Amino acid sequence: MTIRHMIIFRTVCETGCNSTKAAEALHMTQPAVSLAIKELEQYYGVRLFDRIGRRLHITDAGRHFLQYAIHISDLFSDMETGLRDWDFKGILRIGASITIGSQFLPGYVKAFSQACPGIDVRVTVEQSERLEQKILANELDFALTEGIVSDPNMVSEAYMQDDLSVICSTDQGWTQGQVISIEEFQRQPMP
Repeated sequence: MTIRHMIIFRTVCETGCNSTKAAEALHMTQPAVSLAIKELEQYYGVRLFDRIGRRLHITDAGRHFLQYAIHISDLFSDMETGLRDWDFKGILRIGASITIGSQFLPGYVKAFSQACPGIDVRVTVEQSERLEQKILANELDFALTEGIVSDPNMVSEAYMQDDLSVICSTDQGWTQGQVISIEEFQRQPMP
């Protein structure tokens, strides 16, 4: 038997055991509803309705079957809704390196949660190398890091520029606001 048969049976019961009203509710013909009920009864070898005159009266077997039909059709409906709305509901697993995780990610998550309230956002803040391992193990959907990706199987894309400043003593011959090239900076001896 199909879920369609159970939904038809359930609708007949919920419309006062009236196959005409059930047909209207399901946008079907009344003979199609009657045929589905007949197929159910033949398949299970039991009468689900007693037919007295032009009226249907649910049997004990029918009441028992109705409990199953309600449960199964509700589960099916939940499954359909859950899968059809998969892109709008679910879990988003984000990783961030320590600086991004503490400075920027809270604002990103707040904005995302307001735009997509049905998605459960889960955040992991760790070192970049560990985040890469978690992505490769499918434990994260993506990560925001300051470092360069080391695994050639990963795709990375720059999303922000970061400027660094050197803070040092004036005893080393530097002046306030002095600008030097990276090459000149790299030539400086380390203390």
